[in-house]
Amino acid sequence: ANNAGILNYQVDDSIQSPSITLVATPSSLTASCVNGGSNPASQDIALTVTGDGGEAAISFSDDSAAISETLSGGSAPQDTPQTMTVAFGGCSGLSVGVHNLTISVTSGTTYVVNSPLTIPVTVTVAADPLIAASPASVNFTATVSGANPANQTVTITRTVAGDLGTITDDAAWLTVSPTTTTSTTSQALTLSVDIAGLSAGQHTATITVPSTGASNTPLTIPVLLAIDPPPQIGIEPKTTVNEAIIRYTAPSRSACTVRACTDATCASVVATGSDGGGFPSRTYTITGLTAATSYVAQTVCGDEIRARAFTTRASGGPTVTFPIDKYNVVDADNILVEYGATDSLTETPVEGACSGSRCTATLTWANSNRILYYRIKFRDSGDVVLWTEAIVATSLR
Repeated sequence: ANNAGILNYQVDDSIQSPSITLVATPSSLTASCVNGGSNPASQDIALTVTGDGGEAAISFSDDSAAISETLSGGSAPQDTPQTMTVAFGGCSGLSVGVHNLTISVTSGTTYVVNSPLTIPVTVTVAADPLIAASPASVNFTATVSGANPANQTVTITRTVAGDLGTITDDAAWLTVSPTTTTSTTSQALTLSVDIAGLSAGQHTATITVPSTGASNTPLTIPVLLAIDPPPQIGIEPKTTVNEAIIRYTAPSRSACTVRACTDATCASVVATGSDGGGFPSRTYTITGLTAATSYVAQTVCGDEIRARAFTTRASGGPTVTFPIDKYNVVDADNILVEYGATDSLTETPVEGACSGSRCTATLTWANSNRILYYRIKFRDSGDVVLWTEAIVATSLR
């Protein structure tokens, strides 16, 4: 841009060579903006002359279309600065980075010694504002009826300081704090979970973080809550009289301790072992037991302790394997088979699996009584009994 004006000075005839200096206050300007965003506010420069007095005619120019200048008046005496207003009108056209521009103030007056006067202008253009989350997703784990998982923190960052809008989530079990912020480049969010009333399985939620001016707004953060089923313990008797298979659902992915005790509190432990097997279903074989003796099987998995009574087999007739096979089953996830030598069904129940419409289980019978009584209970994934069949008596001869 080019323009002109007058700066006043007075010549003292007693001085052979008058000296006049152009002065700009401030002597340089800085401004910043965001690529594609609003232009910075205009800034003023006061132009004066110092020295022997007088009036100096001035003109000015710049080297970029990103800035433009105007003067407030046509002339000014030595003690009254003339204001140059610098407008930033082309920020949206500048590339990302630092731009060093120059305004030149020129005077054709004979005694001005520093013409042209250069005024540096630095314009910094930042990249489009972006928001990001660290971590980008969050996973919680818990156990049905257990404690709530520990809180977790997500940090929201913004490349250029700005407000985050109202932060929301779409799950009643999830709480995010805070939900509003002021202008910032970094904000920590605390995520807490309440598992009360939630069933076993995977629960999902989404946190939405809006940010005015950010090119990737709104930012979404997926949250996964995996709730493990409550620990359970089952007994699957083997054919020998001094062994029992302990089958249980572990409440955690850590190793568990398995015990056989002679009392409910496990004050007297007769056998023990540690299993770090698969999750969640595990098995462990306890050996060295006494035939026809009552025991308590106990699993200790972290803070979770479960126990169940069982009785080892007495010596008897030859071992017989009896398969249970049920077709056209609707809505059942597994079965529990209660059985025994009489319709009292005193043997430790055996669990079986359902796949599609078929449920299967295997009974191992080592009793001299060749008549086997059994009853099938059909259950859902939480082992809740859906319905029960009548007791059936079958000959194994």
